[in-house]
Amino acid sequence: IKVLQLTDFDPSGEDMVRDLEDRLTRYGAGHFEVEKIALTSEQVRTLGLPPMPAKTSDPRYERFAASYGEEVVELDAIPPDELDRIVTTAITSLMDKDAWNAEIEKAREEREEVQRRIDELLDKLE
Repeated sequence: IKVLQLTDFDPSGEDMVRDLEDRLTRYGAGHFEVEKIALTSEQVRTLGLPPMPAKTSDPRYERFAASYGEEVVELDAIPPDELDRIVTTAITSLMDKDAWNAEIEKAREEREEVQRRIDELLDKLE
């Protein structure tokens, strides 16, 4: 199982992957992998998102500041179309394209069969 996680880019957000992994393990989730897909330091940089000062009261502040500096960014700062692209890309990268396409084709065939039966019933009513 792959868990895709989105968090603020701040001391707590950077710790959430570890925290979620710990919780899933504690509750017996079995085999899984957590991947943070947003908001990363690279995304903050490349998207030019507006920073704010980090809360120095956060117990994770010192570790975060040493690695990334004293500014944080809210996940909400990502433009909706960019967030949609990030999530869609992450999900589609995990999909078995052949299985997906086979299911799409099966659904199309089933719709055609249902329509054929409806047409037959309508013809009998005439």
